[in-house]
Amino acid sequence: METDILFSEKQKIRAWWLWLMLLAAWLLFIAGAYRQLVQGIPFGDHPLPDGGLLFFCLFMTAINLFVYSMTLETRADRRHLHVYFFPFLRRQIPWQNIAGAEAMQLYFTGIGLRLTLRHGWAYIMGGSGGVAITLKTGERFFVGSRQPEALEAIIKEQIAHRHNS
Repeated sequence: METDILFSEKQKIRAWWLWLMLLAAWLLFIAGAYRQLVQGIPFGDHPLPDGGLLFFCLFMTAINLFVYSMTLETRADRRHLHVYFFPFLRRQIPWQNIAGAEAMQLYFTGIGLRLTLRHGWAYIMGGSGGVAITLKTGERFFVGSRQPEALEAIIKEQIAHRHNS
């Protein structure tokens, strides 16, 4: 079948310290809202109005849900390399447009999108490993992966297959 999956990886944020900070801040404001709205005890020395406190609780909930929804999905089939960084980016790159790929470790770690001088855009969901990809147009980008050698091998195999066809 033409769309056979050759490689598939789905990454979510696993940084326990980030989740600890986000959930602690969220729980603090939920507890404060309960204290102020239900028990009638002001939350803090200079409490927010009830509407402002509710808004901030909803805002913190939205931030937590947004971070939870962030996903980096990399998939390779017989026609394309797919990079989906929800909710920011969806790329589908035909193999014939890819000039090269190299598995590597970056000099930084992190989560999210970064613009780097050497690799162009970096799509990272944690850790520093991934594959630097160069397109035939000269555009470069980096895809974070927990299996960089496997992804590099698939990309190089597909590039060679297109070159020999």
